[in-house]
Amino acid sequence: MPKLAIRMTFACVLLVMLVGIHTEVWTWKSLIDDSDFTCYYTAACLVRGHLNSYIYEEARQGVDPTQHKANPKTVFARTASAHGITLVSLYDYPPTLADLVVPLTFISPFKAMFAWFLINVAALLAAIVMLMRMIGMEFPGFARFGLFFLVIAIFRPVLDCFYYGQMPILLLFLLIAGLRLYEQDKKTRAALLFALAFAIKLTPLIIVIPLIAWRDWKTLRAFAIWCGVILGAILLINGPSALSQYFLHEMPAISSGEVSWFNRSFATTVQIFWSGPGVSVPLAGAGRLLSFAALLYAGWLSRLKDGEMLLDSQRLRMVAAFLILSCCLSPVAWIHAYVLSIPLWMIIGQRMWRGRATAFETVLGIWVFLSLTSDKLFGLGDIFRMPFFFYLAVMTPVIAVFLGIMELSLLGRERDLMQGAHRVEAAASARFAPVQ
Repeated sequence: MPKLAIRMTFACVLLVMLVGIHTEVWTWKSLIDDSDFTCYYTAACLVRGHLNSYIYEEARQGVDPTQHKANPKTVFARTASAHGITLVSLYDYPPTLADLVVPLTFISPFKAMFAWFLINVAALLAAIVMLMRMIGMEFPGFARFGLFFLVIAIFRPVLDCFYYGQMPILLLFLLIAGLRLYEQDKKTRAALLFALAFAIKLTPLIIVIPLIAWRDWKTLRAFAIWCGVILGAILLINGPSALSQYFLHEMPAISSGEVSWFNRSFATTVQIFWSGPGVSVPLAGAGRLLSFAALLYAGWLSRLKDGEMLLDSQRLRMVAAFLILSCCLSPVAWIHAYVLSIPLWMIIGQRMWRGRATAFETVLGIWVFLSLTSDKLFGLGDIFRMPFFFYLAVMTPVIAVFLGIMELSLLGRERDLMQGAHRVEAAASARFAPVQ
């Protein structure tokens, strides 16, 4: 692919990203009203006040926390109101996140939200720097790096994390830092960061699949031990009541998955295309079964053959493919969840810039990337009477699954070629070795 065509492609993608964010209203008033950080803050206030059992107060009544605001009569809503938060979403994460946010409850919600924003900016910056080093990107000058960081920052999922106070950026930092430690053969420390990410949100558990495929029992054992330690800490801080409420009431309500155009989940897409946005239990079950099959196939593609050794860059590329799969195969996948796809975008972008990406890989990568901005292009679709943007949004998880599987398949072929070259080299060395 000619360099001019590559640069024009990047310019067009950047233009669409800029068009896609033009409708955002960046005001502190709307930010504090809409931010999901307020529910983290409220849950942390309950933890600090030793009222942990009220974190999931409405979950016991079968209320889906992803679709409702807190009932003003509940202890949760009254606690939020006491801190100046008039309307608060329901808390839908394990208790770990609330426990970690407790230090921010010593300041006002507005100041805490600003501190949370700075924490996310620092975490994103650190994750990008680590990724650049891991994929072999040359570190540009300060000005050029600032421009590169700005491009990542206006990526639609990242903007949603900033605007709504969401936490996938923190997960991205923990996972990338864990992989960085893994490269340095500090596997016990890496397992700690993987376990902490899993304790904050269950989605990062997908990291276990490549570890099993690599037969890395040492890291898996360390991961299990750290999970046990963190579980003990959660029980010590919150007691068994909060944890049992999360697993017995909160998780079943969330796992049903909201069926809407904005839930970029694979199972939701299957249901919408076959029966529309109405509830259909058999189709929802079929979508989850297909999601499970995709994970199994991805694990099969990642398995190590006898005597095979992986390069660090190959491990990173594998994990990046699994992270984008974790985004779209989750029962609930809002746009901000796709922050975990950033490693794969950086890898594909580098391959495109160097002219090494296949045409199919380029098309799928750009399709998924732009589809994450398509909900902000609905207005253009109405103007030009182009329903394309609607279908582009709904197809996001399907194309993302194809992209993740394709990356693992391409990597498998490269590994086979490398292993074949090593066998030929070994055979040649043995053939011409001097006779003792």
